[in-house]
Amino acid sequence: MAALDLGRAPLLLFDNDGKTPGDGTQSRDDATFLFYNIPSKQLLRKRVDEMEGHRYWTTPQGWLVMAARGSPATFLWDPFTGARISLPPDREGFLRGDGPKRCLLSCKPVAAAEPSCLVLVVDLALAETVFWYCRLGVGGDDRRWLRHENEIAAAGSASLLVVLWAMGRLTSVGVKFFTNLVDKVVTLDFLPEPLFTCQSTVPVKPTTRARQLGSVGVRRDSRHLLRPSPFRKPSRSGGRLILAPVNGSQRN
Repeated sequence: MAALDLGRAPLLLFDNDGKTPGDGTQSRDDATFLFYNIPSKQLLRKRVDEMEGHRYWTTPQGWLVMAARGSPATFLWDPFTGARISLPPDREGFLRGDGPKRCLLSCKPVAAAEPSCLVLVVDLALAETVFWYCRLGVGGDDRRWLRHENEIAAAGSASLLVVLWAMGRLTSVGVKFFTNLVDKVVTLDFLPEPLFTCQSTVPVKPTTRARQLGSVGVRRDSRHLLRPSPFRKPSRSGGRLILAPVNGSQRN
């Protein structure tokens, strides 16, 4: 059963107790959430029973990574269609721990039998640089979360804070993941083991089109990258963007 109306997408999801995004814990009504409808610019308060008793993290494809409290069970859930895809159990407890996380999918998870879709959970705690990953549709002994420590040297920087900053901005394009690190573009690929590669960027003079976009709501996030800025940065209470699922490939 779908919890959210597809016609209201995209939505910003706010934690209802003022905690930062990525935590997913609730201190009062565990199933009532505050949403912001971007097209209509309206605040919506809605009870979502399917999220009660779970920690949750959004992904750019609109699916939520869900972890049951008091249980190792994890799964993907689409709040717009009600579809649910089982994930390996979190026996190590990395989703039950505190600290911010970034969750990404390598593609739209059409079906659990599609092994090419990879689920990536980046731990952004200050203690270490670690991410966990699994593939959909994999069975047997291979159906488990795999842990990988980021090679700071391979990522092109010896600074832990800089690497955490870059990993927190990781995005997926096709079946690969990308981020920017100072003056380098970092690619994370799975062959099937994780592999980081770095490529230095070359400053490019903005084109006329880029300058025109800059005057209508495109902001410069670094010296060489441009991306749309449709809304202001959320306040300290935190907000997470839930996108409606779309057909075809999608850039996050």
